[in-house]
Amino acid sequence: MQKVSQLAYDEYQKMQEELEVQKECREELEKITVEVVSENRAIRRKSRALLTSANDDERTKKLTEEVAKLSKELELQAANYKKEVSALKGKIEDLTKPKFAEKISALEERLAATRKELDLMERRAVAA
Repeated sequence: MQKVSQLAYDEYQKMQEELEVQKECREELEKITVEVVSENRAIRRKSRALLTSANDDERTKKLTEEVAKLSKELELQAANYKKEVSALKGKIEDLTKPKFAEKISALEERLAATRKELDLMERRAVAA
C-alpha cells in the first residue's frame, strides 16, 4: 500500500516538475524576445540616423547596407523567437488543461486514501 502511495506521489511530483520547466522555458524565451525587439529598435534608430545624414560616399553606403541586413536578420530572429514562445505556450496550455488537472486531482485523492489506510493499519498494529 505504501508503495502505491509513493508511486502516486512520485508521478505527481514529476508532473509538477515538468510544468515548472515549461514555465521557465516560456519565461526565458519571452525575455530573449524582448531583448531582440529592443536591439532591433536600436538598430532601426541608428539606420534612420545614418540615412538622414548619409553622404554618397561608398563607406556610408556599405554601412547602410550592413545595418539594413542586420535589421532584417534581427527581425527574422524575433519572428523565430515568437514562434518558439507560441509553441511553448501551447505546450504549457496542454500541460495545464483539465485533463492534467483531473489526473493530479485523482492522484491526490489516491494519495489521501492510501495515507488514511496506512494510518488505520498502523493504529491496528499498535493496538494489537
